[in-house]
Amino acid sequence: PMTDDRVQTMVETENGLMPFQTYFVKHGHRPKVFKVIFDGVENAKPSTEVRRSIKEADYLVICPSNPILSINPILSLKGVREMLRQTSATVLAVSPIVGGRAFRGPAAELLKSMGFEASPAGVAAFYRDFLDILVMDETDAEHAEEVRAMGIKPVLTNTVMTTFEDKVSLAKTCLQTLGWRS
Repeated sequence: PMTDDRVQTMVETENGLMPFQTYFVKHGHRPKVFKVIFDGVENAKPSTEVRRSIKEADYLVICPSNPILSINPILSLKGVREMLRQTSATVLAVSPIVGGRAFRGPAAELLKSMGFEASPAGVAAFYRDFLDILVMDETDAEHAEEVRAMGIKPVLTNTVMTTFEDKVSLAKTCLQTLGWRS
């Protein structure tokens, strides 16, 4: 786990403040989101495993999860972004946005509501203070130069995982990009 402390994701929407699960399940992630709050994060510490993993890793991979709801709670823990900025590990992320849309869920809408473009460039901007490589879908090639201008290496490939073979191919691309050899 990211922490042994209690942290709850809350969303401030046009319908008021509500727990993430209420927003996502009961309301089908339809209400406009104005703010995402990680209640308790100000007093939470990253777990020993998180600190050790970042410190000892050669490579760190951020999977194509929702940057705002899934990854940002971890990044919001005291010291995690700083540890990622200082790590000697190569940090690679896979963009969850293809053609301005998320694989699933509200990632595109949430990126926009937080002031980021719903594109691989928006994902890169969200992670730009520690990200080395962004794997992005080949259909989003028009964003590659914008990503590169942030000092992040863009890697273009098929990121849409509809078959087992697609998943294996994406994993191999990530590992090969990181220099891993089987």
